Amino acid sequence: MHRPDPEASPVQGGHGTGGSRLPLVLALALALAATATWRPLPTGIWHDDGVYLLIGKALAAGEGLVYAGVPGDLPAAKFPPLYPLVLTPFWLIGDDLAAGSGWVAALNVLFMSAAAAVFCRFLMRSGWSAATAGVTTLAAWSSPVLWRLTAIPLSEPLFLLLVWLGVATFPGAEGGQESRTTRPWWFVLAFGAAYLTRTAGVALLGAGVVAALARKRLRDGGTILVGGLLFVVPWAWWSASATASIPEPLRDILGSYGDWLGPQILADPARYAGIAAGNAWQLAIGLYEGLVPAGYALPGLPWILGPLVGLALVRGLPGTWRLSPICVLYPLGHLALLVLWPYRSVRLLAPALPFVALMAAVGLRAVVLSLAGRSRARGAALVLATALGLQLVAVSAWTLASGRHLAGYEVRARTLVRAVEAIEATTPRSAVVGAPELWAALHLHTGRLAAPSARFLPLAPPGQAGGTPGQQVELWRAAGLDHLLVEHGGNVHGPALDALEAECGAEAIRVLASFPGPGYLVRLNLPTGCDISP
Repeated sequence: MHRPDPEASPVQGGHGTGGSRLPLVLALALALAATATWRPLPTGIWHDDGVYLLIGKALAAGEGLVYAGVPGDLPAAKFPPLYPLVLTPFWLIGDDLAAGSGWVAALNVLFMSAAAAVFCRFLMRSGWSAATAGVTTLAAWSSPVLWRLTAIPLSEPLFLLLVWLGVATFPGAEGGQESRTTRPWWFVLAFGAAYLTRTAGVALLGAGVVAALARKRLRDGGTILVGGLLFVVPWAWWSASATASIPEPLRDILGSYGDWLGPQILADPARYAGIAAGNAWQLAIGLYEGLVPAGYALPGLPWILGPLVGLALVRGLPGTWRLSPICVLYPLGHLALLVLWPYRSVRLLAPALPFVALMAAVGLRAVVLSLAGRSRARGAALVLATALGLQLVAVSAWTLASGRHLAGYEVRARTLVRAVEAIEATTPRSAVVGAPELWAALHLHTGRLAAPSARFLPLAPPGQAGGTPGQQVELWRAAGLDHLLVEHGGNVHGPALDALEAECGAEAIRVLASFPGPGYLVRLNLPTGCDISP
């Protein structure tokens, strides 16, 4: 039988009336802080945010799970349906409300704040004092990496909320106490919703099964496995089947992950192994930067804090396992997926950050509790741990207030505004416009049909991740593009346009507009019989 971790006893008493309201108070405080630092941004600037809205638009219109605004009514086989479904009310109220980012950002702020509240409540129900749980929650959930995801319609805030609901409802959670809210089917429902928000949620299923077995809850483990597969199998089957109806050049962008990733790995396993090894190092750096944000007043202080946080993680690992094995197994599973995933982005680290912060907090707390009977040493350690947590909160707050975490978004937003102006001024309403990353945004803000214009081949040789010239032209034909937004100064499409002009003549392309970014808008004329060799 699982017994509560002795280190999970309160540092100071239990949680009374004031403590019971602490999760709500912290959630409101975080939501108000996020609202105060919010900046208006157009939707679609980060690719996935625009795609979620396109799928939500199709669902709101009763068209089913398809990419609205993409020629051919192609099935949305890559993106699970729950987050787009959450966005459908915005389309039902009005297109302007959906395409604008303000209300959608408010929804994401609500999800992120609620996730922090669940986190805090989990700690308090596990025996942590209100003060310790509060400081830990603020330190874990004030990271700019997390709140950056609330500024535009990305699915991570909802995903984080569902993952932490899974942690809180896991059988034997809350310090080993059983309750009506900690039952395997509640966990299964939380997992299913998380998986249908992001397929990376499959790590939560694996963590739940292993954690149940580790606690010798064989029946719970079986229930979780069978119940979880009831969500995984139908979506995986439909996604794979729907991908078959997507033109082959568009499948790596719009189709299921397995359809394109597996063949790429088999084509060059050695390169894939090298990328995976590099991912492991980059993940370590990303976790450090997520936990110890830049901007400290004292030069070199982050390099002092880094090893301290590392030691705290090592010290906190056993205590976190005793608190709940799933709090160790899930982040490990999620990070393992990221090591295997051939695309790096700090955004993908976000679901693991609160768990890693919790592990560090458990380590610091264990040091404090181990000093029982040595009042001065314990007091000094408690002050140091609290100061560390509050300093991280202060630096994160400064980053959020300054808007530094949104700098990359704002660059993309300026490019999008200029592109939309050029498209509105130079193309007919019947145009079909392609772009490497902003294609979904172009439909949202201009009403033109749009489609991706580059491949997604992260295992390709350097310079060919967007496809060779021949592959790109093949994609343009398959998508029916007649206009092309050239982003990133032509780094993606420059070679293909040069090859097209050389092979098919100057009439094959015509520059309609150029703008800082740098970028330009091109009119495509792809004559029959004029092909570019791979």
